Amino acid sequence: MIKDFHGNVIHIDKRGVEYPVDALLKTEDGKNVLILSANVFFVPFEVPIGVKIAPWKENILEGFRQWSGKYQVFGGQPIEVRVDIKETDRYEDAVLVWTADRTVEKTVLEVINREMDLWLDSGKTFTDVGAADELDWKPHLPKSIHFARWTLNQPKLVTKIAKHEFGHVLGVGNVYRDVRKGLSGIHVTTQEDLKHHYLGYHKFNCVMDSGGPVTNNDIEMVLLAFYLEEYQQYQLVRGRGKISEAVGNGD
Repeated sequence: MIKDFHGNVIHIDKRGVEYPVDALLKTEDGKNVLILSANVFFVPFEVPIGVKIAPWKENILEGFRQWSGKYQVFGGQPIEVRVDIKETDRYEDAVLVWTADRTVEKTVLEVINREMDLWLDSGKTFTDVGAADELDWKPHLPKSIHFARWTLNQPKLVTKIAKHEFGHVLGVGNVYRDVRKGLSGIHVTTQEDLKHHYLGYHKFNCVMDSGGPVTNNDIEMVLLAFYLEEYQQYQLVRGRGKISEAVGNGD
């Protein structure tokens, strides 16, 4: 069993059609295992000319799967994370992946939220966590990832982007600086355990900055997100919310 920083046993069993990502924390042969499973529905729009259909889908799914691995959490407790991702032909009980032209997306989604409108105009990939405010993330809310079409024919790039965006689906916030969201960037931190990720130019080689490796800290935040049903932040959004307890306490 896994215990949090206060010695409380973490129980996670979020499974069923109401959850876009099923999460189950269990003990198997005496070992801690977190199973994250999801169906992925690629919203069927015309793929841009020159983009090969089969590879880009698999590249995106591969990014999601890269959260799997063996980690040490909450003071060195070992855990194996398994990620089971499958493409499905229906949107119910699925994480939606959009790759449409942004004008088409706006029309189909009947965008009325100004923030969503701005993100669709930005030309960037982003994740919608099913709430008007990302800080209202909950495991049961619908999740969708809106990919910038220009990334689809770049295998390594789209895989890194997919890995990063899946982190938001799992309830983890950004590390990088983003003026629009009022994020100053974690590069200003004084926390020693984060400094080893620093590469220069305010960049960190970690998943919630540049799609780099998933760390013990990230997995602690996923566990806390599903356990507490609270979005886990590396930094405040426009001065709101709270920094995850895992930040500064991780391995």
